[in-house]
Amino acid sequence: MKKMQSGFRLIEVAIIIAIVGILVSVAAPLYQNHMAGENDAGVAPAVGTTGLSATNGGHSNVF
Repeated sequence: MKKMQSGFRLIEVAIIIAIVGILVSVAAPLYQNHMAGENDAGVAPAVGTTGLSATNGGHSNVF
């Protein structure tokens, strides 16, 4: 009788690690750029509403 093999071979694990490494090397810069853009977008509306309230005599039209 042959013995049942379970698990992965070393080459299979190495290929999976290589694929994950490639995906991370592509996705990490995209994610960082996305987060940097999101932080900048949050500052612009806050500055814009401050300018409106100062020019409208302290009354803001933002609901």
